[in-house]
Amino acid sequence: MVEKMIRFSALYLPFLLFCSCAYFAPRGKMVISDPFSKIAWIKNQDPNYESGNLPIALNSPLIHQDMVFVGKNTGVMEALELKNGRSVWHTQNEGSFHGGPQVMDDLLIYGTTEGRVFARRWATGELRYEVDLGATVESPASIYEGRALFHLRNHKIVCLDAKTGKILWAYQRSVPYLNTLQGVSRPVVYKKRVYVGMADGNIVALGLNDGTVIWERKLTTASKFVDVDSEALIVNDSVVIGPKSGLLYVINPTAGQIIRTFEYGLAHVPFDDKGMIFVPTTDGQVVKFDSSWKELQKIKLSEASLSSIKIWKDHVVVSDVKGKIYLLDKDLKKVLRTHQFGHAYSAVFGDLQVKDDYLLILSSRNRLYAFNWPGAGKDQ
Repeated sequence: MVEKMIRFSALYLPFLLFCSCAYFAPRGKMVISDPFSKIAWIKNQDPNYESGNLPIALNSPLIHQDMVFVGKNTGVMEALELKNGRSVWHTQNEGSFHGGPQVMDDLLIYGTTEGRVFARRWATGELRYEVDLGATVESPASIYEGRALFHLRNHKIVCLDAKTGKILWAYQRSVPYLNTLQGVSRPVVYKKRVYVGMADGNIVALGLNDGTVIWERKLTTASKFVDVDSEALIVNDSVVIGPKSGLLYVINPTAGQIIRTFEYGLAHVPFDDKGMIFVPTTDGQVVKFDSSWKELQKIKLSEASLSSIKIWKDHVVVSDVKGKIYLLDKDLKKVLRTHQFGHAYSAVFGDLQVKDDYLLILSSRNRLYAFNWPGAGKDQ
């Protein structure tokens, strides 16, 4: 009997171990290992803090070429090698970061909670210019034709010459609500117009050249927490946006007419994958639409709000505000893998970053994770 058990273990143990880190796709599909099991590197970015006063990361990293750029709560902006996390350069700034950095040509452009925008050479960290905008810079820059647009905490949209830092124009929104949600809508440019959600429940279309209001549209009639904080998605000559507490809207960009509405609270900017649109919702669902806005499939992932969505190696990867990551097939039929960050107060508030085999995630507990896709297996 003992001999039979030993023989059984020898035959089947490798099989069981293989099954623990891989899933079997349907015939003809690839078999992949668990991508969350292979962490290329981790950076602990936690500053010193007093017990009971946890510092929270709200910003996002950026991958550019073979480098990673990420801000710390201490005010340090750092450049790392993507493959191993080694520091290339770092520099101290006043304040911390709510929006991630962006790249234009040879410049790394980012803003701080002290209201200053910096432009540095991304390869070396050399300062090219800095400019004071007077209020916390909440959004990453939106770069378009040599301009950099920011959304500030005081409900102001500012457009800079991205090469020099000269302020070209500013639009100030009067918001009557005393209580607004953390975060803002990043400005998006389409056909010489700037589309941005505001904390008073409106989406506004501004002229790119001078910031004049072309149209505005009220998206919610709620009495509080009406913020339209999601970045707009431009797809099929339409603007897709919505408040967290309301509906999902498809809007005509020319005059602001509402084309379609859907009963989903928008948690984050949707992802357009070759005409297939994946929408993350505030009630923990991912909803898939085709280019004509026919709902194809949805899947419930979490009781919490989702926070970011990307396509990674032909799969859907999603995060939620409870610190859980999900890997799904594009048909949204099945959750293939999950990963839970260890700390009880971990969450993901920023954007997931994807390049080739790498997935970068900055948790709210100031841990920067670089997951490395293990590579495709063989066809069955």
